[in-house]
Order: sequence, then C-alpha cells, then structure tokens
Amino acid sequence: GPGGKDDYIDVVAPGQTSGRAIYWAAVADGNPAKLKLPVKAGSYTIRYMMQRDSKTTVLAEQPIEVTELEFFVDAPAAAITGQVLSLPWVGRATGGEYDDYIDIVPRGTEATEGELSYAYVSAGNPASLQAPVDAGDYDIRYVLEGTNGRVVRYRAPLTVAQAPSKLAVPAAVRPGASFPVEWFGPNVPSDYVDLVPEGYAETSGELSYFYTADVEGPGLLTAPDVPGTYRVRYILQGPNGRRAVLDSVTLTVSPDAPATPVIGDDGVGAVLAAREAAVTASAPAEPPPPPAPVPASVPSPAAAPDDEAASGEDVGYRCDGPAGCAITDEQTGLAFTLPAGWYTDYPAIGPDGVTLRFHGPADGPATLVLNPPDGALRAPVCRATAAGSLCRDGSASGPVALAQVTIAASLKRPGLAAGKPLTPADIGALLGAAAAKGEN
Repeated sequence: GPGGKDDYIDVVAPGQTSGRAIYWAAVADGNPAKLKLPVKAGSYTIRYMMQRDSKTTVLAEQPIEVTELEFFVDAPAAAITGQVLSLPWVGRATGGEYDDYIDIVPRGTEATEGELSYAYVSAGNPASLQAPVDAGDYDIRYVLEGTNGRVVRYRAPLTVAQAPSKLAVPAAVRPGASFPVEWFGPNVPSDYVDLVPEGYAETSGELSYFYTADVEGPGLLTAPDVPGTYRVRYILQGPNGRRAVLDSVTLTVSPDAPATPVIGDDGVGAVLAAREAAVTASAPAEPPPPPAPVPASVPSPAAAPDDEAASGEDVGYRCDGPAGCAITDEQTGLAFTLPAGWYTDYPAIGPDGVTLRFHGPADGPATLVLNPPDGALRAPVCRATAAGSLCRDGSASGPVALAQVTIAASLKRPGLAAGKPLTPADIGALLGAAAAKGEN
C-alpha cells in the first residue's frame, strides 16, 4: 500500500464496515506488519486502511481463518536481566516418562539441550522462567518431547536488557565496623550485595554479604580488619546458578574514618533517582491523583526552626552542622545520626516502641516519625529500621527522602537504660503491649 504515516492494518469480523477493530498495527512500524490475531477461533478479515484528511478507506482486504492453537507461549517481547517471567501456554499436559517444557535459548538456537532457563509444563500454567543474566537476544520456545526425541513446536523472540542497579556506601569506614549500604536492583530471589577486595572477580568467597530479600531499606556489611580499598557489589542470581555483577562501588577502610559511617547525600540521591526512574518506566501512563491537603495536626515547617522554637522545651535534640550529629538518648537508649539543620522532639516510650518526630528545613512536609500512630501522616512511606518503622509524608520532597534513608540506616534498637526507674506511664505501656500480644 501507500505506506502513509497514519495508515494501518487491522483484523475485523467478516463484513464489518464500522466500529472498532479487534487488533491493529501501524504500517509505519515496518513491513511486514506484525498483527495479533483474535484469541477465539473463527473467520475474520484482514484489511489495509488508508487515512487521509480524517477519512478512512479500505484499500485491500483478505479473509483469514483462525484455528485453535495447538502449541503456544504468550511471551513478552522484552524483559530485563534476571526478571522472573510468567508465561501462559497452550500445549500438552504431560508428565512421567515424557515431559514437554518451555525454555529460553540464544536467538536462533535449534538444539534442544543446553538451554539457559527452562520449566516443565507439568509444573503448572502459567510457567515461571527467569530471564538470563546477560543482556541480548533470545528465543522462548515450547519443546515437545516424545519417543523419537524432542522438537521445537513454538518460538517467540525475547530481547533482554540490562537490569538497572545502583549502590551507595559511606566514603570511608573503620576496620571491623558495620556500615550501611543503600541499594537498588532487581531483588529477585537470592540476589545479594557483597564486599570483596579491589580487583576481585569471582562471585563467591566474599568477605561480607547480605541477601537483598532479607532487608527493607539499607543493608549492613562488616568492614574487614585490614585497612585498604575494597569493592561493594550488587550480584544478580540468575537461572542455572549463573551470577552477574550489576553494579559496584569503592569502599575505603581506614582507622581515620568517622566513628559513625554515614552515606553521603550524593550517593543516596543517585540510588533514589535510579529507583524512581525504574518505577516511572514501569508505571502505567496515567496522571497521578491530585495531592490531598496535609492535615493541620502534622507539623511541616518550611524552614529550620527559629531561635525561640529551637530553645523551647519541645525540642529534644538539634544539629547545627555542618556535618550530621551522632545522638544517643539516655532515657530510652535510642541512638541515631541527625542530619545538619534537623531537630527532634523528646523520645517517648509507647506500646509500639519508642516514638520520635524528626523535623527538617526542607520545603513542604519535612517531618519524619519513628513508629507513628495511625493517621499521623498522609499516605506514609516507611522504612524498616532496628528501632521500628521510620515514616514520612508521601508528598515529602527529595531532601526529606534522603534524610529518611540516612536516619533509618543509623537508628539502633532502643531499650530501657540500666537502672532507669519505670514511671506509671512506662508500666502501663508495657502491660498494654503485653496484653495486645496475649502475654500474661
């Protein structure tokens, strides 16, 4: 046909002259056109449709008979490395001596062995397969197994792109110290973040590691006792035991490092940006709902507190900078790093642990709450910490999210200080918490 920029190929019921097509494909996308056929067997018509000046004209048409599928895999056209794919299929419900399977192989592979990933159809429908750890072009196939061997009965192309990943660590840590690692990656089963010597290429024999599935928010690694330069790596665990390094950053171990290791804002910002970019790329193209007004009961100072507020009795701790301040509250045992320009109220012991509000100088809602009561924040976004959940308002700005990551990584599990007398309020809170758990 003429190949106009608005022309398309469609499939409709026989004799259909108006109404919406069942499926269509723009001719501008290439020749031959790739047109999806209806899922129901029957008679249909494929047409070439020319659009000019808001008028649509049928230039050519051809009947087509759509029959029931014998073998088919409903596969995506694209995936990222390590992605777990859910693949509905049509085929034989086999098992026992002969068992059909679905596999992933390099593009154009004819051999029915040496596959990169596979699943027997007898395991269920849809089948679950993990994409390879290397980016590239692959085929998803339905392989029929019989008495005379195996034969490929269906093949669909799959393009695998590199999965996004980002790490951030403190600039330096002391020998033997635990330190936080802010991470983003595929987080498929058995992914992990490890610590190895500089130049180390193997994906085993690490000095320290944590599984990404075991942590919410930053993970913790332990620095070696020997000063020097090391690497922190994100390891993707793929099918058939294959692994790949998605990202790595340098870690300096030095006795001159700060006592409290803190991740810099630049590093945390890069991780947050990678996470938000991935979420945006996978989100449906729908406008978000308008933000609701912030409840009046939620404090949201637009700047750092003034002198009167800073010196009032409601301010428990403040950090004037220029660096973060390491804080330990003697009454509750709560320890954390307070970013420069931030201040808190006084920690309080409640049924759900220690509660504490952190207030910052950022524009908009700039409040973080440790173990907040219900309704304290609008659409709260929380991070798990050693002291409970640290939450922020869902509409808070980027600097507040950075502060949340930093504070969450530094929080230590609180406990009653040795020898501290219990007040009636303390006793009531402890009894209430025990009663809620069904304890005597």
